[in-house]
Amino acid sequence: MRIPKLPRKIRVPLIYGLFSILWIFLSDRIVMSVAANVESATLIAILKGTAFVLVSTLLIYVLLEADDRHQASLESQLSLIQDSFSTLFEENPQPMWLNDPNSLEFVTVNQAALQLFGYTRSEFLALTATQLCVPDEIPLLIKTTENHKEGLRRTGPWQMVTHDGKNIYAYIVMVDIDFSGRIENLATVMDISEQKIIEETLKKTTSERDDFEAFGYSVSHDLRASLRAVSGYNQILQEDYASFLDAQGRGYLDKMNQASQTMNKTIDNLLMLSGITHRNLQLEKVDLAAVAREVAEDLTKQDSQRKVEFILIPEVFAWADLDLLRIVLFQLLDNAWKYSSKKAKTQIEFGCTVSPDHGRIFFVKDNGAGFDPAIVEEMFKPFQRFHPAAEFDGSGVGLNIAARIIERHHGRIWAEGQPDVGATFYFTLGMDDLAQK
Repeated sequence: MRIPKLPRKIRVPLIYGLFSILWIFLSDRIVMSVAANVESATLIAILKGTAFVLVSTLLIYVLLEADDRHQASLESQLSLIQDSFSTLFEENPQPMWLNDPNSLEFVTVNQAALQLFGYTRSEFLALTATQLCVPDEIPLLIKTTENHKEGLRRTGPWQMVTHDGKNIYAYIVMVDIDFSGRIENLATVMDISEQKIIEETLKKTTSERDDFEAFGYSVSHDLRASLRAVSGYNQILQEDYASFLDAQGRGYLDKMNQASQTMNKTIDNLLMLSGITHRNLQLEKVDLAAVAREVAEDLTKQDSQRKVEFILIPEVFAWADLDLLRIVLFQLLDNAWKYSSKKAKTQIEFGCTVSPDHGRIFFVKDNGAGFDPAIVEEMFKPFQRFHPAAEFDGSGVGLNIAARIIERHHGRIWAEGQPDVGATFYFTLGMDDLAQK
């Protein structure tokens, strides 16, 4: 066990006293053994006294010098520690300050805090902690400070104000420290403004999604009821009053019927779009090539007179939700079928390629009407149409449905095309690696 070192005011006199006792005891014995008479004893005593003064003075000097050197070393180490602490505090990337726990006045502040709040050092030190908070939160900040417990504590989140009036959100982590003989609060500011923005965005997105779902249900019940009425009266006119109508009138009825069918398909797509967000993925190993063949067969049955060559990869497996990927392939293959209908001979291909950056990439390619590359960023937004309805029918929702499903699978979808040359739609599946194990 290490013995604690005595203070100087005890250590130096103690050493001097022990030295004096030993000197007197030993020197007197020497004098008694060598002195032949009184005169020689007197001379030896004078010499002994003089030697004692010189040696004791030297001893005191050595002791004080050694102590001074030790004290200087301690002060140097203390200064180095203080400098290191000051550097750590000043250059810490986390905003920090020291404040009086009673008045909340600032004692010192680091550069990161000055940058966060936009003040100069003199401006900041002229403030109190309450002046950094919005007025509504000042009473709570004061109460929190007055009733604080010992040790490390986190408070907030607080809504704070910068020098230019910008609001930020932050937690303040505080601990009591001894600073120059006084108890001060060392505060560290944790800026969570970006996190708050993300949370608000998610809340807004959730609210918009709920509104969209409510709209979807309204569409399902209210608009379908009105649509059924229109279709019903249209059928009555065609069956019971056809003889009273000329060719133009019957043509109008046909157009009304087609418009009702288009509206009904649009409603189906809207309901499908609203349901994709909440559907739980049922992941399994899916042969996308087999699904593509089924879709191709269904499309061919719709119009057996068309000459369409389907080029389909023999098999390709991916980890996905079968029902949702069937919707994706239907939307993309139906899109290719529709926009290549003006071609004398149609060629539609479904395949897979491998990229060093993206892994396996699936694609649907056609030689149809294509599109202007300038509008490619708009293609996957809902209700976007880039061809006249009279030329190609559709609701403008299909590609958005496909994009939503791909996003649910943590993948991405994009397209390439040229007018009158054709289009290629590519997509990846983020869970694809599991299917290859």
